[in-house]
Amino acid sequence: MLLRPRVADFQVIGFFIGKIIIGAGLLMLVPLITCLFFQEWSAAIDFTIGATLCFIVGFILTIAIQPARDLTWTQGLVVVSTSWVAATFLGAVPHYLSGHFLSYLDVIFDLVSGYTLSFHGIPSGINSCLILFQYRFSRDCFQHSID
Repeated sequence: MLLRPRVADFQVIGFFIGKIIIGAGLLMLVPLITCLFFQEWSAAIDFTIGATLCFIVGFILTIAIQPARDLTWTQGLVVVSTSWVAATFLGAVPHYLSGHFLSYLDVIFDLVSGYTLSFHGIPSGINSCLILFQYRFSRDCFQHSID
């Protein structure tokens, strides 16, 4: 069965994606407050820019689009998958602005691994192989203890 989305479907999807992006912006306030507490001013500026960008995009989507009906199951699946991608790209902004990554793609990879709780970051440095080995060993032990 092929679904033929209508304009009303896109309105509902866009509205709820905007709400989730606003939630991602609210979550960025936690590291922002932490940066302010520890007087990390450059990181605070990065998280301020990222949170502001999330708020702007989220409020544009929620204010400009007013859906006429509630969310259905099919629209909910689209909202979840699209908001996952949108939150990844918008959440990567502060990390990219920090200058600790070589490219935006590295930031996306690291952020997705953090969102999925797999923590397969990009290691760098002399001790990274040892740390990566210890992490993978402990992760495998934890994973086998669950099984």
